[in-house]
Order: sequence, then structure tokens, then C-alpha cells
Amino acid sequence: MNIFSIRDKKKLQTSTAILQSAKRLFTHNGYEQTTMEQIAEDAIVSIGTLYNYYASKGDILVAIMAEHAIESLNRGHDLLTAKPEDPVKALSEMVARYTEVFLSLDSRLLGKSLSLALENPSTMGQRLFSIDLQMITQVQESIIQMQEQGHLSPSLHVQDIAYLLYSMGFMAILLSYAGVLPSLSTEEYITRQVDHIIKPWLAGEAKKG
Repeated sequence: MNIFSIRDKKKLQTSTAILQSAKRLFTHNGYEQTTMEQIAEDAIVSIGTLYNYYASKGDILVAIMAEHAIESLNRGHDLLTAKPEDPVKALSEMVARYTEVFLSLDSRLLGKSLSLALENPSTMGQRLFSIDLQMITQVQESIIQMQEQGHLSPSLHVQDIAYLLYSMGFMAILLSYAGVLPSLSTEEYITRQVDHIIKPWLAGEAKKG
């Protein structure tokens, strides 16, 4: 193994330790109450090293959200490569897997990320949206694949439906956090909503229309 790969591995280990410590402290103590010094101490790195990796708590929070997005994308990729034949089932599972990952976050962290995005739309907002866009793009790829396989109507506007499905998934997260889905699981809610959105665009249904 060469020195560069060893260095890269060490950097990854340090970054992972920082993010794990930050997430733990943000969850237990609150975002506002947690200091960069506390994160450095918990991660067993110097404060200088911490600032070399992340310039602020906001940067760390974005990295935590990106980490969860990568997990979501990996779960979605498994569905995409399986080339499913049932669009409603496949897209429901894809959106449900996204929501599962983000529901594993403390609700206060998601709330803080939204707050930072609204307070700083041109910086933090753009960075967080770039994370969302990766998942929206994956939904688009899945829809295009199903169109090419003849499962969805070619007249379906891919980008509009992808944004609609992703937004619905995000709404499911908010409703779940708020505890206002008493008679439905989050997955059941998503399946029902995806069915409403996608069913008119199923190849057979579109021909009827």
C-alpha cells in the first residue's frame, strides 16, 4: 500500500470520527449548545485538526446530511439495478428507503438543517439542495428506465414527477416526525401517495386515457 492510500484512509477515519462525535453531541446536547471544542474533544482530535476538516458546525451538519444521502442513494441504487417491473411498488420502495434513512436522524437535526438553509439560501441552502438533487436524479433515472421498459407512458414528464415524488417523501418525513399518521405507517402512506401520482401514467392506464 502506498503512502497516499494510507493518508487517505487516515483522513477518512478522522472525518468519520468527527461526524460520529458531532452527531452524538448534537443529538444529546442540542446543536446550539454543542461547541467545536466539545466535538474535537469527543473525536479525540485537536481543535486545529477539526477546523482543517470543517470550518463550522454548519459545515459538519451538511456533511452529516450528505452521509445520510449517500446511504439513501446506495439503497436506491439496489432497486435501480434490479430493473423492477411494477412502477408503483418500485418507486414506493425507493422513496420509502430515502425516508427511512432520514427518519433515523434526530428530528432536531433535520429541523436545524432546514433552518440554516432558509437563513442562508445562497450558501447553506444551495449545498443542502445539491444533496436533495442527487436523490431526485436517481428517481428520474428510475422513471426513465421504466419508460424504456414500456412500464410507464413516454408522455410522462420525468422531472416534474421526480420532484413531486421526492417532495411527497419529504412530507412523509415531516408527518411522521409530527406523529400525524396514526392509522398508517410511513411506508403505507408513501405507497398510497405514489399510487395516486403514478397510476395515471402506467402504460396500460395511459392508453385508456
